[in-house]
Amino acid sequence: MNRVDFSRWGRDHAPLPTALATYKIDIWADDEAPTPCLFQYKDGTGLIARKNLHVIKGREKTGKSAFGMLLATAAMCMCFLGVSPRETDLRVLWIDTEQDTGTLKRRARKAVEMAQNARKGTQLLLYSLKGLLPAERLKIALEAIEQERPDFVLLDGAADLCADFNDNKESAAVVNALLAATEKIGCAILCVIHTNKRDDEARGHMGSILQQKAAEVYEIKKGAEGIVTVSQAVSRFASVPDIRFTIGDGFSLLPTVEVADKIAEDMRTIFAALPDGQAEMSRQALCKAIIERRGVQSRQAGNIISSAIQSGALVKIKKGAYSLATDYMFGELINGGNEE
Repeated sequence: MNRVDFSRWGRDHAPLPTALATYKIDIWADDEAPTPCLFQYKDGTGLIARKNLHVIKGREKTGKSAFGMLLATAAMCMCFLGVSPRETDLRVLWIDTEQDTGTLKRRARKAVEMAQNARKGTQLLLYSLKGLLPAERLKIALEAIEQERPDFVLLDGAADLCADFNDNKESAAVVNALLAATEKIGCAILCVIHTNKRDDEARGHMGSILQQKAAEVYEIKKGAEGIVTVSQAVSRFASVPDIRFTIGDGFSLLPTVEVADKIAEDMRTIFAALPDGQAEMSRQALCKAIIERRGVQSRQAGNIISSAIQSGALVKIKKGAYSLATDYMFGELINGGNEE
């Protein structure tokens, strides 16, 4: 019996029409690189993959928009509240359908401030679609994605792109348009959507279809002590541990007390080991001390320094030099409040 040669199976047919060939996949072609995640959490797990829709869902006023703001802030710096960008110079497109422009601008400015961004947030692109009709919102949102070519899109108020988010046909059309945009531009879109009060499922047919199509679905809850917990409910990729933070005054986002206390304790221990009279450390020396104390890599040590500054435990007193916040304040009092 003759053996069948499968090595060219499917390759010897007549060429397909161009329109059809565009969508055909050759399983024997060179492998593409894995779909990259834009961010990673402190344990190294990736989140928010390119070319995918993602969902953050929760009740009203629980911090859904704040989670999107956290990611936008992280995109503009080395690390923010344990979340780090995996690429540099990420372009962030923030599209909002609910807030007034004054509030929206203040939130965006706070994100740039928290990121300590030297470029003054030039890679943060802000659009307000509150005053438009649903069909116009969808059109402008898609045009903005097409023209701005972002890496990460925060779509705050995804259901507002539908005239009726309980209309199955309209909801499917909107979600499919967003999916097509992720594939065409290569971006990740995080859709913010409310949940039902009775079952905590994303609201309406729009929410149901978004959850079905999303690569990652996050659920957010706010505890009695004001701690916001973001849990990954569904993922096509590796699972992400819970992300926790608190919301302070003026839209600021802060680490939880437990995390902040641990960082502050580490900083106090490291600075207590310095010779008498020395109250500052270079970044290199501080990274080395953190690596020795925690057994982490240099990048993670840098993330801890950023978190220590954000939580108020550490102060950057000049280029490449750091001090405990309490020591710095005490020094200011001794010197009459004058800074070098």
